[in-house]
Amino acid sequence: MGKINSRQKGKRGERAAVNAWKHDGGYQNTYRTNQFCGKAGDSDIVVPELNFHIEVKVVERLNIDDALAQAERDRLPGQTPLVMHKKNGTDWRITMNFTDWLEVLHGEFPENETIEEPPKNDNTNSI
Repeated sequence: MGKINSRQKGKRGERAAVNAWKHDGGYQNTYRTNQFCGKAGDSDIVVPELNFHIEVKVVERLNIDDALAQAERDRLPGQTPLVMHKKNGTDWRITMNFTDWLEVLHGEFPENETIEEPPKNDNTNSI
């Protein structure tokens, strides 16, 4: 039963992260990858305009080193790994390597050209 609740909590956290990118960040095309393709190694969420590998964690006690190592291990070549995380009742935080942050800060961050927008589901059935 714990796994099911954990999985549901992860999905809720990813949806909340997508909403933060859309509503607070203005990135309207942000989406959860699991709902579209679910391949192992995918970023939890994708911001098509940016080339980040985003791992989303909503936990009270986060091992940030393990989470960042997961983002680094699972990223595609050229993606910048980051962890978007929060505890209950707190704001979202972003953790990334300092050298990656400096690249973003100084405008050396490459724009994402490889990730396409997910297919639209029009909820119609073809017969």
